Amino acid sequence: MTTKYPRDPDSTIRILKTFYKMGDVGAMYYYNDLWDLEAAEKSGEQEVAARELEGLIIEMRAFERTHGRGSCLQLEHPSVIALIAKGHYPDDVIGNAQGVEWTPAAYPGWEYPGVLPRNKDTSSK
Repeated sequence: MTTKYPRDPDSTIRILKTFYKMGDVGAMYYYNDLWDLEAAEKSGEQEVAARELEGLIIEMRAFERTHGRGSCLQLEHPSVIALIAKGHYPDDVIGNAQGVEWTPAAYPGWEYPGVLPRNKDTSSK
């Protein structure tokens, strides 16, 4: 049995959206369960986002049942490229992703919030 670790719903939603853009439904499913997003106390907006993400997970898992594990993976995503280089994804997952084209449609233009660059003139050393 997996021990669940309640987490701030906003952080969980942001991370799940990032995995969605990567097409990593396995990670989405795992962290959605681990951080128990369903049981977390959420605002109305967070509840809508959580339900939408749950629906996306269901759709992606159905796609992968038809096209193979990893077929949603976005091979051009910078994080996926880095993980492939580190040997994170097995060959069959990469092969399934190369064999079909699944495109994330939710969250157009959404990007994970980045870190602001440091101002070299005012940064302390």
